[in-house]
Amino acid sequence: MKNIIKFIVMPALFIFLMITSQALAASEGPESIMNNLRQAGNAAQFDTSKASVGDYVDLVGQIIGAFFAIVGVILIGLLLHAGYLWMTARGNEEHVSKAKEEIRDAIIGLIILVGAYAITYFVLGALSGLNKTL
Repeated sequence: MKNIIKFIVMPALFIFLMITSQALAASEGPESIMNNLRQAGNAAQFDTSKASVGDYVDLVGQIIGAFFAIVGVILIGLLLHAGYLWMTARGNEEHVSKAKEEIRDAIIGLIILVGAYAITYFVLGALSGLNKTL
């Protein structure tokens, strides 16, 4: 149970908080966010004339996508490890139950990851203007 909290629930909570903070930031409106970013960029003496909201949303989307890819690879690795434990258990019920528990935890993690990815895809699509129906 501690492994579920450590490896699945806490990252899922972190992802949820990241998504909701982006949604709250977007509620102010993309123009006010861009004005704040332009002011910070001008103060740092950067050329901000070519920047748009979509550029930043795309960057955030790429970072989150890379994070999801890394977590997905870790979860697939956990599934493979659990399968290996089960195959090498040789009838030892303790090893088999540990492998089953690890497989269950990894599958729950994959379900949470896919759900978080879907929510993030929707939110970032809405922020970047891809979903014009919103």
